[in-house]
Amino acid sequence: MSDNKVIKFPNTPANQLSETAKLAMEMETEKNMYQENIEWTMQQDDWDKLPAIDGRSLDMLALFGDVMVFTPKTSQKIICKLAEQIKKNQITDPLEEYRWVEKKEIKLTLHTFTTRHSVQICQYIELTRLTGT
Repeated sequence: MSDNKVIKFPNTPANQLSETAKLAMEMETEKNMYQENIEWTMQQDDWDKLPAIDGRSLDMLALFGDVMVFTPKTSQKIICKLAEQIKKNQITDPLEEYRWVEKKEIKLTLHTFTTRHSVQICQYIELTRLTGT
């Protein structure tokens, strides 16, 4: 599976061809090695318990994922594994929902204060009692 796909053009100068072709062949070889390694890893029975895809494997998927060839089953497992990693690394504020509710209640209290002073006082006391502020 490690056949190089580097095309050598006849009109390219030899000194330019050697460095460029050498780099391209090294990258192609490394891509193929990681492709085979990822394919083998994802075929294991405990693929979902493996550590996160990281380091050079992740770099190779980012650089060459669109041209790497995986079986459909492996592709599905890679998607699942990467989605799991993204979900675990998301930074969310668990209090955000409560802050939104608190702002809404304060806005409602201020509106009530300007329209009905007596009702507002009762609602303000109730809001203060509920929120502890």
